[in-house]
Amino acid sequence: MSGQGSGQSWDHTIDWLVVGTGAGAMTSAIVAHDLGATTMLLEKGPLYGGSSAMSGGGLWVPNNHLMAGVGITDSYDDSLAYLLAVTAGSVAEKRLRAYLDQSPKMAKYLCEKTRVDLVSLPEYPDYYPNAPGSRPGGRALEPKAFHSRNLGDEFLKMRETAIQELIMGRVSMTVAEARILFCKTPGWVALMLRLMAGYWLDLPWRFRSARDRKLGMGNALVGMLRASLLDRGVPLWLDAPARELVVEGGRVVGVVAERNGRPVRVRGA
Repeated sequence: MSGQGSGQSWDHTIDWLVVGTGAGAMTSAIVAHDLGATTMLLEKGPLYGGSSAMSGGGLWVPNNHLMAGVGITDSYDDSLAYLLAVTAGSVAEKRLRAYLDQSPKMAKYLCEKTRVDLVSLPEYPDYYPNAPGSRPGGRALEPKAFHSRNLGDEFLKMRETAIQELIMGRVSMTVAEARILFCKTPGWVALMLRLMAGYWLDLPWRFRSARDRKLGMGNALVGMLRASLLDRGVPLWLDAPARELVVEGGRVVGVVAERNGRPVRVRGA
C-alpha cells in the first residue's frame, strides 16, 4: 500500500531507512552509517536475519581479494566471460559489469571495516565448471565461525540456523567443516569430536538453551553484521512491519510502520 504525505507530522526522521534485516539490508545500513547518514532498520517479525540467517552464508564474489591467499588467480575478463556464458543473455551486460565492479569492493570493505571475517573456499568450484572463465574454487567466500558472546542478549533474537545445516540438528559448522565431515577427509573424526565437545561442554549455557552459541554459515554472517550494527549504535526495531509507503511529490519519502500495536511514521530523508 502507499499513501500521500499530505503534510502530516513524522514521529522519526532519519537519512537512510532500511526495511528488512537480511545480510543485504544490514550491509546497506552499515555503509550508510559509515558515510555519515543516520540509519534505522525495521523488521516485521520478532527475529532478525531473515532468510540470510537460515542460509549457508556463502557469497560468490569473483576476483575477490582473498583468492590470492589460497593460491588461485582470477581476472575481471575471465569473470565477465563466465557470467556472460552462464546467464546467456538473460541479464544485461552492464548489470554484470556493475556486479563485477562492486562485489569485490563490498567484500573487502566488510572485511576491513566491520566484524565480518570472510575466508575463500579453494575447493568450492563454480557451479558451471565447463563454462569459459570458470574457476575450480576461490570465488566462493564464507564467514568464519563466530561466537554469540559478541552479541549479548541480541543472540536469541536472531533467526535460527536451518536444521539441515546442523549436526544432529544441534551443532553448528562452517561450510569448510561440513566438507571435511561429509567427505570423511583425514581428520574428520577429530573434528567431529571437537565440535561435539565444544557444544556439550558449553556450561552453564547448555542448561539454558539447546542452541549452539558457536555460529556458522548464515548465522555467523548475520551475527557479524548485527555486531557491527551494535558497534555503531544503529537502531533495529523488531515486530515493526512497514504497513504503508508514504509518497510526496511522486517519490517515496518514508513508511508508516506498526510498533506496539500503534502506527509510527518514519521519514527517510
